Amino acid sequence: MKRHLAITLACLLIAAEAKAQTTEAVLDSVQRTAFQFFWNEANPANGLIRDRSQPGSPASIAAVGFGLSALTVGIDHGWITHEQGRDRVRTTLETIWNYPQGNAASGSIG
Repeated sequence: MKRHLAITLACLLIAAEAKAQTTEAVLDSVQRTAFQFFWNEANPANGLIRDRSQPGSPASIAAVGFGLSALTVGIDHGWITHEQGRDRVRTTLETIWNYPQGNAASGSIG
């Protein structure tokens, strides 16, 4: 009886550990996929990020905000270097600071 109980407990512990590893793997995959979207959809010349991955989709401040936040995750996981993240943040903020502001359909941001 004791042996059966010990084997059952060992199996439960192994299953719990496997589930935790699976959960971590899924979370890592979701984080990396989300990070890659914002990294790949950003215009490296100005740091602005398209709202959708469809060609011709406009950039949005919401996508830029999520993209800036995603940089910290990318750095933390080692998917990009601190310098790459810093450069992307600087480019994005300089673009927002320096480009004309307005509500025109083109030629301005913000």
